[in-house]
Amino acid sequence: MAAPRAVGSPVASAAPTAFAVAGGAALALQSRLNGSLGERVGSPLVAALVSFGGGLAVLAVVVAARKPLRRALRAAAAARQAWWRYGGGALGAALVAVAAAAVPVIGVATFTVGVVAGQVGGGLLVDRLGLGPGGRHALTLPRVAGAGVAELETVSRSYGEQSTR
Repeated sequence: MAAPRAVGSPVASAAPTAFAVAGGAALALQSRLNGSLGERVGSPLVAALVSFGGGLAVLAVVVAARKPLRRALRAAAAARQAWWRYGGGALGAALVAVAAAAVPVIGVATFTVGVVAGQVGGGLLVDRLGLGPGGRHALTLPRVAGAGVAELETVSRSYGEQSTR
């Protein structure tokens, strides 16, 4: 039997990191598709509705087909959670609608730069307030400096892209 992997080991974190990279690439494609749809139908909100409707249909079929997922759905429905924990879908819908409106104007790359910049700053705030499953994380100098470097890099790339158009 293989020894258990340490949580922080490179082997243990390789798969989630690869999935995150793949998800980021899919998000870029989703932004492009929603932007194109929003332009064609004349409404980024309708594009977001179509996007989320399609996602809901796929997830409903997957959850209905798998018994462990049906149990998890029942547990989620019965769980008493803070009201704000149910806001992820609304925030995701807002991101999709903004992408559908912004991508045709500024392009996928610049939109993604803005999203990353917002995620870095928002991530620090979420960690500091302890809203994530990992609890509170202090605003240490290395964390803030790293976030600052990421913010500067994303902003400088965004302005560089705008000046070459």
